[in-house]
Amino acid sequence: MFSLGLLEAFIVVAVFAGIVGALWYVFSRTKTGQLSEEEQYIQRLNAQWVQHREEQRREAERVRHETQQRMPTAQRTPTAPVVDPTAQAGVGAAPATRPAGQADYAAVVRLVQEGKLVEAIKKVRQDTGVGLADAKRLVDDIRRH
Repeated sequence: MFSLGLLEAFIVVAVFAGIVGALWYVFSRTKTGQLSEEEQYIQRLNAQWVQHREEQRREAERVRHETQQRMPTAQRTPTAPVVDPTAQAGVGAAPATRPAGQADYAAVVRLVQEGKLVEAIKKVRQDTGVGLADAKRLVDDIRRH
């Protein structure tokens, strides 16, 4: 099917030997342990990338540290319980005095029923000192129920 004569076999072996010799010459010129220009360039890029990542890590750590010093507690907005005085004294009856940190629940419910959601949120924040998100969450819960 496929047969090589003596001359063709000699040519194939000579070409193969030439390729092996050329490769040997190219690779033997580079001393062991010495990197080519491309490999040196890649190493410099990798070193710069590692240095950049380290600088980013240090910057993130610095920002995290400054943020923790500004915020002594993990939770930014204080949470205060909002007690429903109508559950204790009957519907419509509000206590004469309200403990500090508790919202005037009846007034907040009245504002929500009147559709004055912004005023209700302001009232909760004023009475309890909680953050905007927590006050809005409370008013939304009251509105849904």
